[in-house]
Amino acid sequence: MIGKMNKIKVLLVDDHLMFLEGLQSLFANEKDIELVGAASNAKMALDIINNKQIDIVITDLSMPDIDGSSLVSTIQDKHPGTYTLVLSMHSEAQIISNLIKQDINGYLLKNAEKDELLIAVKTIVGGENYFSKEVRDIYNDALFKSDHSSIPELSKREQEVLKLIGDQLTTKEIADRLFISQNTVESHRKNMFSKLKVKNVVGLIKMAIKNNLLEY
Repeated sequence: MIGKMNKIKVLLVDDHLMFLEGLQSLFANEKDIELVGAASNAKMALDIINNKQIDIVITDLSMPDIDGSSLVSTIQDKHPGTYTLVLSMHSEAQIISNLIKQDINGYLLKNAEKDELLIAVKTIVGGENYFSKEVRDIYNDALFKSDHSSIPELSKREQEVLKLIGDQLTTKEIADRLFISQNTVESHRKNMFSKLKVKNVVGLIKMAIKNNLLEY
């Protein structure tokens, strides 16, 4: 039996409270894992990391303050001994590729089974990276598409958000129209900025029109 001092200390970060509660329940009865804390945004997460010993941070990418990728960078810079595992709904090759280049320790999609999540945590803390088969397939498939356009492909949801941005809807109006949270709209907006290498909405619309991502 693994002693208390040897338990894997986990911090959970996700702004969807129901999902966060589900993860807390998942880890509650694991004898070799200690849930040190749960945070609904990056600032809360960093406050916990600065004051407690954390072995691994499991984080989503969509956050109300800074995105998960930036949180990972901060952890890598200020807490190099802490591992990072992204657990996200985003399955776009560009996002996965960027995080792999960022030396993330692992990536799972949110539809992963409980057993795989536990295996991922233990594998990463054991010193090896862990990427689900689905994530590896997406990444490897993207590597072999060198003949395709250099403009990254937008997800269906990103295309929907982009169209509504082009129609001059506000973040709240887009969220209401698509039945998603305003934080999720902002996350899609940031992802499109990153994919298309633009800094603001004006640049986003110009790039979208230039590359036939929007039709008027």
